[in-house]
Amino acid sequence: MSTATINELSALLSELSKVTADIDNRGVELASAEYRYRVEFSKALLQGRAEGYPATLLLDVCRGLDTVANARFQRDVAQAGYDATRERINAIKLNIRILDGQLNRDLELAGKTT
Repeated sequence: MSTATINELSALLSELSKVTADIDNRGVELASAEYRYRVEFSKALLQGRAEGYPATLLLDVCRGLDTVANARFQRDVAQAGYDATRERINAIKLNIRILDGQLNRDLELAGKTT
């Protein structure tokens, strides 16, 4: 049994704990950004209707407003951060499974030769 493999496995488990805690923060950031975007978009829609914009153009006009576009951009950035964190968790879990399999094979081989 390789102590280097066990140390690497321990480091990955520690990193997994940190990243899973981070995804909570990323989720809150994403939800907040989505909330801000929806509020800005709703305000813009109401204002556009009050100003008499045609319904066929209203959505496009509102999405092009600076405040709405910025809120949408911030939401998209938060979504990308959340997705990247989720993928990092999956990659760490895969590495853990690989090391676990390697340790199990080493243990089986050690048991057969003794």
